[in-house]
Amino acid sequence: MDFLANRKIGFRISLGFSVVIAIFMVAVLVVAQSASQRKEMDAWNVHTYKVLGTGESMLTGMINMETGARGFLVAGNEAFLEPYALGRKQFEAAMKEAKSLTSDNAVQQKRLDEMARLHVAFVDVADSLIAQRRAVSGGRSRIEDVVVEFGKARDKAAMDGFRGLQAEFMDMERVLLEQRRASAESLASREQAALFGGATVAIILAIAVGMLLKRSVVVPVRQAVEAAENLASGRFGMDASVAKADEIGDLLRSIAKAEEVVRSFTLAQQDMARRHEEGAISERVDARR
Repeated sequence: MDFLANRKIGFRISLGFSVVIAIFMVAVLVVAQSASQRKEMDAWNVHTYKVLGTGESMLTGMINMETGARGFLVAGNEAFLEPYALGRKQFEAAMKEAKSLTSDNAVQQKRLDEMARLHVAFVDVADSLIAQRRAVSGGRSRIEDVVVEFGKARDKAAMDGFRGLQAEFMDMERVLLEQRRASAESLASREQAALFGGATVAIILAIAVGMLLKRSVVVPVRQAVEAAENLASGRFGMDASVAKADEIGDLLRSIAKAEEVVRSFTLAQQDMARRHEEGAISERVDARR
C-alpha cells in the first residue's frame, strides 16, 4: 500500500476505476469470444443437419426403389416401377450432396463409398429381377424362375448392409451434434462465470477502492480541517512529519508551515509584551520573521 499511499489522489482514483473497467472489459471479451465460438458451432450444426438430411434422403430413395421393384415383381405392372426410378434419382442426388458435405471427414467418405457400393449391388440385383419379370410378361420366361432368383435374397442382403451403414453414418453425425451441444453448454457456463464473477470482483474492488480513498483522502482531509481549526484557535503542535506525498500531504505541510509562522509571531508578541512591561518600550517584533 506504500506504493499507493505516496501517489497523487488523481492517480489513485484513476487506478481504481481503471481496474474495475479492466475487469468488465475482460468479462466482455470472454463473452464476445464465446459468442463467436457459438456462432461457429451453430454454422457447423446447420451443416450437420444437412448431412443428416442427405442420410435420410438416401435411405428413403433406397426404400422407394425396394418397394417399386417388389411391387413390379408381384404385379408385373410398369406403373410400379415409377417409385423405383424416382428413388434411384433421389439416392444419387443425396449421395452426391453427402460426399460434398463430408469431404473433410475421411471416415464418413469411406462409409459413403461402401454405401454406394451396396446401392450398386442392389440395383444390379433389382434390374436383373425386373428384366426377368418383363420376360415373364412377354412369355419368354416362367414366373417360377423369378421366384427362385428372388428367393436368393441378394437384394435383401444389399439393402440390409446399406441400412446398417446408413445408421452408422447418421450416428456419427448425431455424436458431433451432441459434442457441440456439450461445448455450447460449457461456453454458456463460462459466459455466466465471466459475467457474474467479473461483476462480483468489480463490486468488491469498487468497495475496496472506496475504503482506500476514504482512508487516504477523507481521513487526511479531516486532519487538515482539524489543523486549520486549531490554528485559527491558537492551538499549536501539529505534526506534519507523517503527511503523505499527495495533495493533502502538501496541504498539511503548508498548514504546518503557517502554524510555525503564527506560533513564532505569537511568541514574539508575547516576548515583546514582556519586555514592554520591563520598560523596554522600544522593543518591536521583526515582521520579516
